[in-house]
This record gives sequence, C-alpha cells and structure tokens, in this order.
Amino acid sequence: IALFLNFPLIHRRTYFSENSMLQGSASVGFGGSYPPLVKSVSKALSRHSSERFIHQRLAELGLECDLHQFVVGDYNSTNIWCILRAPRGDGTTAMILTTKYPDDSIRKRQHEFAPSLISMSTLSTAFLLVFSDFLTSVNWLSRDVLLVFTPTSSPGHLALDCFLEYYHGHAPDPLGMRRADIWTGLSLGVPSTSFSSLVIGIEGRDGQLPNLDLVNVAMASAASMGLRPRVSSFTGIWPTAKRHLLAHPATSWLAPLLEPLDGLLD
Repeated sequence: IALFLNFPLIHRRTYFSENSMLQGSASVGFGGSYPPLVKSVSKALSRHSSERFIHQRLAELGLECDLHQFVVGDYNSTNIWCILRAPRGDGTTAMILTTKYPDDSIRKRQHEFAPSLISMSTLSTAFLLVFSDFLTSVNWLSRDVLLVFTPTSSPGHLALDCFLEYYHGHAPDPLGMRRADIWTGLSLGVPSTSFSSLVIGIEGRDGQLPNLDLVNVAMASAASMGLRPRVSSFTGIWPTAKRHLLAHPATSWLAPLLEPLDGLLD
C-alpha cells in the first residue's frame, strides 16, 4: 500500500514503453568499443582518398550509395550520400545525418585552413561511418536515414544546399534510388573521441528552428550520460536577455524560475 501511495513520486521522470517488451526489440546502445574503432577508422581515412574510402566503406555495409558532383561558380566538388533503409519503415519519410569530410582539395591546401578544422572533419567522418555500421545492426528504425558527407572546403552550407536542391529536384535518379520526404536533419561535429560537454546549435538559417522533440531528446540523453548540454545559439546572449527581462518590476518574480537555464545557456 505504501508503494502504491508513493507511486507518483517513485515514477517521476520514468517512462516504459510496451514496445520494449517485444522479443528482440532491444539491443546494446552505441558505446563501449566504438571510440577505439573511431580512432582506427580516422587513421585509415587519413591514408586514403576520402571520397573513395567513404564510398567503398558504405557500399560494403550494403547501403545504396551515390556521388553528387556539383559546380557553383568557380567551385566544384563532390557530395557522398547513401540511404539506410529502415527495417520498420515504409520508405516515405527519412532523416538526414550529415557531416563534413576532409576532401582532397582541403588536403592539398592544408596551410590555408586551421589544423583543428581538418582534424575535426576527419573524426566526424570516422564517427558517422562507425555509427552507420551500428545502425545497420538495429531493428528499431522506423524512418530511412540519409547519410550525407559534404566537403570541408565548401563555404558554409553551400554543399548541403546543393545536395538538397538535387535531392528534391525532378530529374530522375540514375541509380533509381527511391527518395523519401525529409522529416528532419542532424549535422554532426566531433572534435575529439573524449569529451565532457555537448553543444547543440538549434538555430538554422533565417532563425528557423528544428523539431524541438529532437532537441529535448538530445538534451535529456546528454544529461543522463553525465555530459553538460549547452545551446550554442544563445551563448553570450542569454545573460543580457535575462538582465533586460528581469529589469521590469512586473517580471522580477521570474528570477528563481530562470536560474536553471543559466547552466544551459551561459
């Protein structure tokens, strides 16, 4: 009886899905032996042509892969993309996982770029390759996953914009790859295989915001693993915004409610 009466307190922040009870629906999460594997793949990536290495590794996983060559003015390069079909999906919706890879152009002009940029793109590419291998072994995906590798030498989001224009275009796909509607996207940047915080950049072009469910999942997952999640878009802006908000007597009572946000937005 005591447990029943205290159930509202015991079950706080706890959720159990009946789908988890299905036989074979659960698997060990991404972690454990994967960080050393990411380091190994990044070293191999550094010794080979990036485009060829990435395309070959994804093709070995049995994924539908293609190269997207684009030209904008005097700049031309190649996007590498593939589709991971969801075991429980119908192929009508998909999400994008993208990162920048160290293309051959940036390797030839290393002196023009910061070493940390090339190192980050190499680790990010290796991470996404290893994570793609992990995704091929799970059976809980309900949406297709588009894996898109864009060249680091491309300025801003130019390469990704060109890919999206190509993906949504009306030209027939030479490989006959069925294209699903894109539900959301996630751009990854991995500066190191060991880190204690997670920075989430939620503000897109022209102030557009993503599906906040995705942001909430990322924040909660990071906190549960002992990482300190931060929202990068508000870094440096929040203290000023908070000061102006509390300056008015009518809103001063909000101070205690806003304190938990200081650790996330500072």
